[in-house]
Amino acid sequence: MLGTNEKRLSRAFRENLGQTVFEYLREERLRVVQTLLSTTPLSIASIAEEMGFSSAANFATAFRERFDVTPSTYREEHRIQGAADSNQPATDAD
Repeated sequence: MLGTNEKRLSRAFRENLGQTVFEYLREERLRVVQTLLSTTPLSIASIAEEMGFSSAANFATAFRERFDVTPSTYREEHRIQGAADSNQPATDAD
């Protein structure tokens, strides 16, 4: 569909992004996961399934390796932060 072969695509990713196609896609999936954890009430298992991880355990391991925190801890920290941010009065930057 891209008009190239796997080797050429892999080489282009390494040259331009410094990572493999797999690493790039995993990083993007984990970025989406961060958003889902902090903005939705979906369970961690549901998020893992939605994002294509083979199991919640596999997902938790990948998340912890990338962000040095478990998905549940990340969610709790960002819910607390979000609650604190919403309690702050708005200020004008002018």
